[in-house]
Amino acid sequence: MINRFARTDETVRIDLREFDGSDDWVEVRAALSWGDMLAVRKASMPRATAAPGTPEMEVQIDVGARSLELLARAIVRWSFRAAEGDPAPLPVSRDLITKLDARLADWLAERVDSLYGEGSRAGA
Repeated sequence: MINRFARTDETVRIDLREFDGSDDWVEVRAALSWGDMLAVRKASMPRATAAPGTPEMEVQIDVGARSLELLARAIVRWSFRAAEGDPAPLPVSRDLITKLDARLADWLAERVDSLYGEGSRAGA
């Protein structure tokens, strides 16, 4: 039988050894659902706004919103701890994802994007 639904419970581990030589890791969903992909695409849509009383439109694109949405929907676990010696990793949250080192977040977004293939880049 062919499964027609995304198996969002299956994960893939991304080792950070290639990034910084550490033993840290991040687990991401092996696949995103269509609803997740729609949210990622929506985050990358240009938004047009007009200042009150002016006819001119301004188009804004939030280039980080797509990457944040992608990581927030993909990451399920990580080995990151608040301090050395902490007994358990920090829980994954959108807030903590926004606090990641920028280079690490960009690197992870690239890895996650390539994991999901062309479908995750459509409309970006």
